[in-house]
Amino acid sequence: MYAGPLGFSPVMDRIHAQGVQAALYLPEPQRSENLRTVFARMVSPREDAVFVKQYVVDMVACLIPTQTAINEQFSTEMANSKSYPGLEPVGGFSSFANACLNAGLVPTMIKLMQQDWSGDQVRKERYISQYRALQGLCMLLRTGNVSEQQSLVEALLKEGVVEICIRYLKHRLCIMRQAAISALHGLSHSFLGLYISSSTAAHIVESVCTYALRGPKHVVDQLNDSATAWQSELFSEDIDGGQEEIIRFVPKYYAMAQDLAVYTAHGILCTFPSRSQDFCLAALKERPHILDLLLYCATINRPTAYPESQMKATSLEALIALFQWPCHTVPGSPATVGMSTSERKIMSQSMSVLTSRPEWSDKLIEVWMRLQEEDLIHAQRYLNSSKDNGRDPDSPYMEGFKKFFRSRAVCRASVLRLIATFTHAADPCGITNAQIESFLHIAYFGCRKGGKDIKDCSSAVEAIGTFEYEEDVYQMPIGSACMDQPDSVDSPFVVAPQCVLGPIALIRLFVVLAQRKALDSIQTLRKAPIGLSSSTSLAQIQVITHPDVIRRAIEISQVRILERLDTGRDYAEDTKNYACVIFMSAAELAAAVVALDEHTEGRYMAEARGARKQLVIALGNASQMALKLEHYQKALRLADAAIGVAENIPAEENLNPEITEKNKRRASQATAGLQRK
Repeated sequence: MYAGPLGFSPVMDRIHAQGVQAALYLPEPQRSENLRTVFARMVSPREDAVFVKQYVVDMVACLIPTQTAINEQFSTEMANSKSYPGLEPVGGFSSFANACLNAGLVPTMIKLMQQDWSGDQVRKERYISQYRALQGLCMLLRTGNVSEQQSLVEALLKEGVVEICIRYLKHRLCIMRQAAISALHGLSHSFLGLYISSSTAAHIVESVCTYALRGPKHVVDQLNDSATAWQSELFSEDIDGGQEEIIRFVPKYYAMAQDLAVYTAHGILCTFPSRSQDFCLAALKERPHILDLLLYCATINRPTAYPESQMKATSLEALIALFQWPCHTVPGSPATVGMSTSERKIMSQSMSVLTSRPEWSDKLIEVWMRLQEEDLIHAQRYLNSSKDNGRDPDSPYMEGFKKFFRSRAVCRASVLRLIATFTHAADPCGITNAQIESFLHIAYFGCRKGGKDIKDCSSAVEAIGTFEYEEDVYQMPIGSACMDQPDSVDSPFVVAPQCVLGPIALIRLFVVLAQRKALDSIQTLRKAPIGLSSSTSLAQIQVITHPDVIRRAIEISQVRILERLDTGRDYAEDTKNYACVIFMSAAELAAAVVALDEHTEGRYMAEARGARKQLVIALGNASQMALKLEHYQKALRLADAAIGVAENIPAEENLNPEITEKNKRRASQATAGLQRK
């Protein structure tokens, strides 16, 4: 029997005689003795490569006894969307897993992964051992309950797992990069974002975006190279067929990994408790180019092998997460007044990091224009496939169809959200009139009316109109799983749908121009302003800013406010948190109309009449939802804002005095709730 370069101890002789898995399942204390002996040998760089690989593989198989194949974690991740609170734990570590952890599993696997192998003479088993070690730890993480996940993440961080993953993302072998992406994704869904510094968060975002932007060519090249083609052994676990079939599947496989990469970026930024704006600002100052990378991820062409990819949408969501308003704030309304001076300053500084990036506005516009120019053949194919399958909502065809359109819808809504957000800091961020005017056509398009009910759509174009009009983002952040009622957190990640963000963005752009006394003068321009985007024209911005069009935009906004309030009421009984964010979006639109009325000196008074009343109602309704959820600070801020709007409301708004009394009672109840806490 070959003893390997280090030789066998009596314990190792016994383990080999019993068989690896049988020896590792012995009763205590023999099992722990065996584990410590095996771990000690596994970490030696002089140990036989085949020996180490076999023990890592067997160890992982014992750790995850319910897995029929060692690769199942990655394939399962691929099938999951990034719905939060994330990939749910199975229920608890097995007794064997706990024995391994107590015997030093984490430092052993980490030391194994830290070994630096390079050169053409390194045996493939060295890399496979490291690949399996990282994969196995993340598979184990998945089986733990919440407290076990947290403890394991802390242990992994202490041993330097993030640094290993970032190093692996630069590894020459494609399987090591894929293992790192899968691992970071798993960690991000197990509370990683709550434990890392802003510097580490920025480094992770940079690394995963760089991976996502690289493309699949290096994978195909390595699988075609005789020196590295052995990696197809690991791909073959996910793909049925021979080498040719594996290579054919690589573009889709890589596109799915790209999704995991940007899910990771979003997952570490969207946490509960929410990371402060201080944290986000520090991350942006550390590596400001992560903003460029996220925008690049949102502008690359949709992968033809995987058109339902969520990479574009999720990268924009991650971008939004860096510029989140406090959860108690309705931008542009008196609720914004509740922000402290330091909060306002930090928010403005964060936005300034983006607006100081080269061609930032052109890149944001490009995201929108790529959607406008996108080839919809894939969409039509999915729609036809769904029809052929009876439009079964659970069919894979329908699922791909929904993901395709969801991606487009979220991209549109996200661009509008970013535009609307940046209008609130246009002056301190140095946003020029030409940049504001360049965004007008995007917001104008965003105001369009939605299409038919999805079941009545007979073409891809009709389906797009419906999905892009109504789709929103409402997710419970990472960490909410620790709560007794995860759905009741006060800071869900939210992006309102195009139907409300389109008017918000357009009216807010009008507001900025009106504040600068530049809105009316657009009609007298003889040539395009210097710096105007090539995506629009002087004629187009003159049409959009014509007084008749502005009046129509206000009228549309008034309708959307009422529709949004009705939608909020529909959810108020059963889904109070969702209803709250709907009411807050209605309030944001109403506040935008009020601001435009104030800055245009009454020119659009007739069209804007009623917006103040609806602002009071929307803020009050949102406060009521927060009150019922016992989010007392949020309820108080919203109620106080509603009271403030009502104080000087014109009589022609016909606000019922009882509404103000309700809001005062809400403020009192919220104050009492805060005192009890």
